[in-house]
Amino acid sequence: MKDRNEENLAVHCGERIRMLRENLGMNREEFGEFLDCSDESVSKIERGLQMMKLWRMVRLCQKCGVSLDYLIRGINTDDSSSVPSFVIELFQDADPYEYRILMDHLQNAQNEISRKHDIEDRYRKLAEESAFTE
Repeated sequence: MKDRNEENLAVHCGERIRMLRENLGMNREEFGEFLDCSDESVSKIERGLQMMKLWRMVRLCQKCGVSLDYLIRGINTDDSSSVPSFVIELFQDADPYEYRILMDHLQNAQNEISRKHDIEDRYRKLAEESAFTE
């Protein structure tokens, strides 16, 4: 059973995928052909009922010039480096279990990055406060 965070991730990711499809000027059938899936799958993905396979996400990101970070989390980054081809190959045939491992890893990495940013913000505020008291 999905928890609320997983549902929100799928829904928001699906919305961004729909916007990218529309920006490409493709209908669901054309988009499905581009991603090698059915238009029914595209519909489920866009409604947040199903997650897109990672290799399809990478293909879409490369086509649209956006990052996986944007597609999955809605965060624009200045780092426009491409995803290494070995990542695409590794997860192209990933089963749901392998995909879940990747998503868990990405979430853990994001949590760690957020924690690091919180610590940096605290130190920055302390430094600003001490500058005013001197």
